[in-house]
Amino acid sequence: MSYEAILRFWTEEIAAPGAWFVPDPEIDAAIRDRFAALIEPAAAGAYDQWLDHASGALALIITLDQFPRNIYRGEARSFAYDAAALRAANTALRRGFDLEVAPQIRAFFYMPLEHSESLYEQDRSVALAEGRLASQPNYVFHAREHRNVIQRFGRFPHRNECLGRTSTPEEAAYLSGGGYNPLSTEADAEAPNIQIMAQKEKDMAELEGKVAVVTGSTSGIGEGCARELAKAGATIIINDHLDSDESRAKADAIAADTGATVAYISADMSKGEDCVRLIRDAEAKFGKVDILVNNAGIQHVEKIEDFPPEKWDLVLAINLSSSFHTIRAAMGGMKERKWGRIVNIASAHGLTASPFKSAYVAAKHGLVGLTKTVALEGADFGVTCNAICPGYVWTPLVEGQLEDQMKAHGKDKDWVIREVMLQRQGMKEFATVEQMGKTAVFLASSGADLITGTTISVDGGWTAL
Repeated sequence: MSYEAILRFWTEEIAAPGAWFVPDPEIDAAIRDRFAALIEPAAAGAYDQWLDHASGALALIITLDQFPRNIYRGEARSFAYDAAALRAANTALRRGFDLEVAPQIRAFFYMPLEHSESLYEQDRSVALAEGRLASQPNYVFHAREHRNVIQRFGRFPHRNECLGRTSTPEEAAYLSGGGYNPLSTEADAEAPNIQIMAQKEKDMAELEGKVAVVTGSTSGIGEGCARELAKAGATIIINDHLDSDESRAKADAIAADTGATVAYISADMSKGEDCVRLIRDAEAKFGKVDILVNNAGIQHVEKIEDFPPEKWDLVLAINLSSSFHTIRAAMGGMKERKWGRIVNIASAHGLTASPFKSAYVAAKHGLVGLTKTVALEGADFGVTCNAICPGYVWTPLVEGQLEDQMKAHGKDKDWVIREVMLQRQGMKEFATVEQMGKTAVFLASSGADLITGTTISVDGGWTAL
């Protein structure tokens, strides 16, 4: 059996949400006859080579996460492969494969997280749905509802009977009272209302007509900011230095997901002239730059006596000087129009320090100082300037670091998160790129008209110590 055959069946032969999620004995029988023999070998790793590309990864996740729910509907075995599905999904997400497929089927990369009884995975599921499935509001609704159940009970009560678990009195009351059940076809009745709500939100988008430039924005925090600003109605320019087809495709993907106008402009943020050209090209294309998010950044870790001077210069150029150059280029137009929003992505390391990060810490402290100065200069012209100071943010890079730390310490995920990576944070949770983007949207909104020259820490209490 090939992964292509699985995808043809799933996306062409049935190819409709009603067929995917509403019980149908004929479809269940077809899946049992054609694919049941794949599930055990897939769970044992026989098809892990499919994880080398997006289509194969999607097929493997469907095999482990969806097919058992059809074949063993109502039985404990329908959930027996969830752990294997989650491992496959996390590998695919770390490699960015979810962004290589159409939004209509992208949700299947996130469903193993949505099916998990871990609140940590549920939070990730909602963040991914909100950030990357904005054009599919029904999926966002169900992701939130799944998380709400886990927040309340710590498990899915509707699974108790088939798993032989005893329901608590609260769970029993919830089930008898018609509480949200992900297996219920009645949940589909919510779809029209959710679509209407999403359209109203789009119609009321506060940043409609604004033009936003986000540097370093084809992945990570920058992409999160670009997506959230796009969802808020802004026209977006994303940027990196690669000038690649993949980067241009990312602009197309954000546009398809959000319905916004999104363009890509290549510029090397280590070069002042490129920083200025980025702003000038954006102005030439869209007539103005209203919102500037300075996100581009790199890191180098080394004790100071061994820190390469060329690395120091490069970190300072990208993490600090690029913001000076883009602000300098954009400020005149913002002052003329009596409106502008500048958001600098600093760091908890703009407010505190860690060893072996001398250039990064120096640059981020400098960025906070630049933020304050620009705020004072723009105050009489309707131009605000603020800095967001994140702690650890969940990105594919950080996810890879987490797995390395688990191996190094011989501990599970929760221990490494709590005792190693987020040891300095009061709240032992990673921030998400979507949260960074929503903070940037707030700072660009009318609710933040009188917020300027300050830092907004999104660090789980790191800098409260």
